Amino acid sequence: MKKDEAGHTFYSRAHFYTLREVEELLKERSFRAVAVKSTLSYSPCENPRVEEPSENSEGKGFVCIKAVKI
Repeated sequence: MKKDEAGHTFYSRAHFYTLREVEELLKERSFRAVAVKSTLSYSPCENPRVEEPSENSEGKGFVCIKAVKI
């Protein structure tokens, strides 16, 4: 069963957006993403480790987007 369906305190209220969805929301508000960096490519079950941010956001758990007003 998914955590949101099970009534998890956080996940039942959270909405996770894809990078494409965020870029579209930015565009609708006259912004454009100019840089994307991401990290956390390992499973929560693994020991934490330091990772350099990557421009490839695929499969990453944390993404930062730099956007400018157009």
